Amino acid sequence: MSVIVEEFWIFSKEGSPYVNFYENNGATQYNFRSGNSDIELFKKVTTVLNSQKQELSKIKIEFLEFDEFKFTVAPCLNNYLVMVFKSPLEVKNKQIRNLCNSICGIISSLYMVKDFREWDGDLNLFAEFKKKIDLYFKMSSL
Repeated sequence: MSVIVEEFWIFSKEGSPYVNFYENNGATQYNFRSGNSDIELFKKVTTVLNSQKQELSKIKIEFLEFDEFKFTVAPCLNNYLVMVFKSPLEVKNKQIRNLCNSICGIISSLYMVKDFREWDGDLNLFAEFKKKIDLYFKMSSL
């Protein structure tokens, strides 16, 4: 499992949550759930996201320290989506940036903007993405 990212969220550029991917008790894969299922973490993430709304209009990855974690905010899918990654403080920004770029590349290869505009809340939309990131992390740990 990635020690670079403990969990991450996919939001619309307006700040609406789509999904949260999280490590499952040290398992070698991520699980996913509704983007706002853990209310305390959701509040922290939306605070981070809201503090960066001005920056999200630019194509830029931002790193913020919040509590005992580093949060990385990265635009994705032609700035239609915003990814928020939660990492331990000791992880280097370059490692997170490389991971962000890889995950955004996976999203861009699987989805188009219309997939999210027409989304009805069914988390099955992310099943194929989950398979791809599980494979990505498995291959990167070899």
